[in-house]
Amino acid sequence: ILEEYRSGTKTLLTFPQAQEFANAEGVVPPVLAWMAFSECSPFSCDPLSPIQSFFSNSLNRDPTKQLEHCGIHFDRFKAQYQLPVFPQSVVIHVPRSSKKTSVWYTNLFFSLEASGSAARTSVFDKKGNVAYIPTEFCLCHPEDPNHQYIDRTAVATNQATGEECLVLYQDKLNADLSEALRSLKTAASKIEKFLKKKQTKIVSILCVAQVVSYNRDSTSVKKFPFPIVLIDQKSLRNVYRGTFANAIEYQRQRSGCPQL
Repeated sequence: ILEEYRSGTKTLLTFPQAQEFANAEGVVPPVLAWMAFSECSPFSCDPLSPIQSFFSNSLNRDPTKQLEHCGIHFDRFKAQYQLPVFPQSVVIHVPRSSKKTSVWYTNLFFSLEASGSAARTSVFDKKGNVAYIPTEFCLCHPEDPNHQYIDRTAVATNQATGEECLVLYQDKLNADLSEALRSLKTAASKIEKFLKKKQTKIVSILCVAQVVSYNRDSTSVKKFPFPIVLIDQKSLRNVYRGTFANAIEYQRQRSGCPQL
């Protein structure tokens, strides 16, 4: 499971016991992955461990919040096992004006310290001004349920250069692509302006949004001024891979996303 995510390619199951439960794609049911990681994880006795929290939030959260909370714990899981923020298989739409390539963004990692609990802090104040930028040691999501523009943020580091990237997430399933892009653009623009006044290692902003569907050749996507990952029903398996993709697919359907 870990190797498939790292490489972004399908890996063969070599354990006969696992093959008995795998589907035609070689993916084991999420509950078995939960059990396996719970047994071998150093957090196995911790009910707030990343893997336990990810799968329990798959079931116990209301539809409007489950993608947000599972996203937080999936990032904690990636930090715990030092997995890249996104596997090689993901499509990152990078504007021509960007100084970074898509390869640079697939070499981003969260720090190990980020596997701890997420900070309940908002980047924006109630007036929509930037009030806080997280550090590389924590993931951040607002305590106020009526937060503006984005659902959560995190700082990731490029392993080759040591440069940092601020990742902005919009986890709520967006049927209106233009609205999702507008909110992310507003947030990223405000943060970019704020960062120019500060001494920081953050050199780029990466946006991520859950959407029902999108056309990668559309003008709104091509003209979006920041690098962005758009997760729809067709691309989610390139983003989450195997077992985790099954869990996210269930959540998206529960949130009202139609099956293709």
